[in-house]
Amino acid sequence: YYQKLFAKHGFDPYRIESVRDIECLPPLTKEIVREHRHELVDKRTAKTHIHKATGGSSGQPFEFEYDRGSEVFRQAMKWRTYGWAGYRPGTRALHYWGMPVPLAGLNGWKIRLDRALRRELYVDCLAQDEASLLRAVDAVRRFRPKVIVGFTLAVARLAKFIVDRRLRDWDDIAVIGGAEPLFEADRAVIKQA
Repeated sequence: YYQKLFAKHGFDPYRIESVRDIECLPPLTKEIVREHRHELVDKRTAKTHIHKATGGSSGQPFEFEYDRGSEVFRQAMKWRTYGWAGYRPGTRALHYWGMPVPLAGLNGWKIRLDRALRRELYVDCLAQDEASLLRAVDAVRRFRPKVIVGFTLAVARLAKFIVDRRLRDWDDIAVIGGAEPLFEADRAVIKQA
């Protein structure tokens, strides 16, 4: 993809002297990745890539992949930043996240075992109706996590539900929000919950 793009624009990556030198190149967008995904993949390592997809909350799931080196870097950054919130491997953590993984068959058994050994409980945050929010509160009460990791806005919605109904009956829990911005009003309600 980039070889074709550079040729089309007469761009030489070895002659970059300033930001202006790259202004002729279009930014990489989800649409470009969808259209040219197989041209963006390193064929030498493709068989070992990790495949992921978003849940499609914007209307269309986004599929992507990365190599093992990127996964090692991703995990190192995760543990470094999660550590700032007191989350260490083995800490009881509730993940309030989307896209539940099918837990059937051998692969599902392996995922459940891995999560149990890591002391992680996953709760689907995509359903935000009252019954689902009550199940999430019940999971917090039963599991007693030291850390909650989740989509920022879903955690904020759960926190508002907890505060509005005066459901908090636990000690402070560290919260790590991701994938979305954290607004001050959300921070305040999360802190209260």
